[in-house]
Amino acid sequence: AAAKTGGYRYGDPRILELCSSTRRACIIWYFPNHCVTFVGFSPWQGREVAWLLDNNRKERFIPIPKDQFISEWRGFGGFAAIPWLTPAPSLPFQGYEVL
Repeated sequence: AAAKTGGYRYGDPRILELCSSTRRACIIWYFPNHCVTFVGFSPWQGREVAWLLDNNRKERFIPIPKDQFISEWRGFGGFAAIPWLTPAPSLPFQGYEVL
């Protein structure tokens, strides 16, 4: 059976906006031959950034400027797998270090 896409196509940033606004992380193809966790969008140091968590660098979240992130994400295929669990996870707290 085909996976439900909800009308979204590969590379459509609206799915990432939906994940971010509902506090749902998702896995994405981002770095070469590697999946990471997209945590969400938020303002940081005066600009909108995407927050990533990489299992190879798990001690820090990785902020990437939003426009740059979307362009690069599309370049890696624009894939996103989202767990639609209920309820959504709780809000994160500042218990981490930023690069």
